Amino acid sequence: MTKAVHFKKAARRYRSGWTLGPLDLQIEEGEIFGFLGPNGAGKTTTVKLLLGLIRPSSGEVEILGENPAYSTAVKQKVGYVSEDNILYPFLTPAQLIDVVKPYYPSWNDGFVSRSMERFGIPLKQKIATFSAGMKQELEIILALAPRPALLVLDDPTSRLDPLRQQQFLSLLLENKEEEQTIFLSSHRLHEVERIADRVGIIKDGKLLAVKSLDEIKTRQKKIRVVFQKAPPEDLASLTGVADVEREKDSFILTVDGNLEGVLAELNKHPLFALEVVDQNLEQIFFQYFEEGGNRDV
Repeated sequence: MTKAVHFKKAARRYRSGWTLGPLDLQIEEGEIFGFLGPNGAGKTTTVKLLLGLIRPSSGEVEILGENPAYSTAVKQKVGYVSEDNILYPFLTPAQLIDVVKPYYPSWNDGFVSRSMERFGIPLKQKIATFSAGMKQELEIILALAPRPALLVLDDPTSRLDPLRQQQFLSLLLENKEEEQTIFLSSHRLHEVERIADRVGIIKDGKLLAVKSLDEIKTRQKKIRVVFQKAPPEDLASLTGVADVEREKDSFILTVDGNLEGVLAELNKHPLFALEVVDQNLEQIFFQYFEEGGNRDV
């Protein structure tokens, strides 16, 4: 498959000493990639590199086979939604469309008309009078209007109510059918879990993991076990066990891989109860930080 995004040992260093990367990351065309991390982890710097707004201190960044810092043509194939509502408040949506549309040869007037009606955006009203949610909806429509090959989203639903969030996610899934690549940086893990094919988890400028959602959910489980006798002393040393907690008579094992092997070891001992518990993305995400992030990418 063709790479839509390729970070080649890309790093960005600042005078303060903080460094992003080096990042080695490939995102395929048509993929929805969720980019997760706490505030200050490096998500916004990564997005700026991706858009060509800043250049790497070392290494390279390519989108759709070109350098985004130098190619005007490739920027016409990219849509961007920020968390800051970068709009012109003194214009109406109709006036703003007249300003933006000429820069994008693939602009789709039919999509704009349908989406404006779908979200209830008044074309002739000054943007300054819009609520934060309406501004975000307008920015989303403008980003999608050129039918971009790559859509970069930086916390795109932060100002939307739950109903609008669901409508937006449905819109993204509709675009997936057009083989659009989506880079989604978000704090809303349930949204990422619903639509992403793979996720990357970043902390302190370093990638901790890049895996498919299916792989993460299959590998990482919780096991709740109650022993009939004194528990074995080597629970934490079993291959695949990342953490062991005690809850009254139960032991909670966090397992990252080797689930069958761990279960086989536990079943060598007399047990009162043994339960394997699936985890959602939010639970898995927080484990990366509670346990110090010492996992393989």
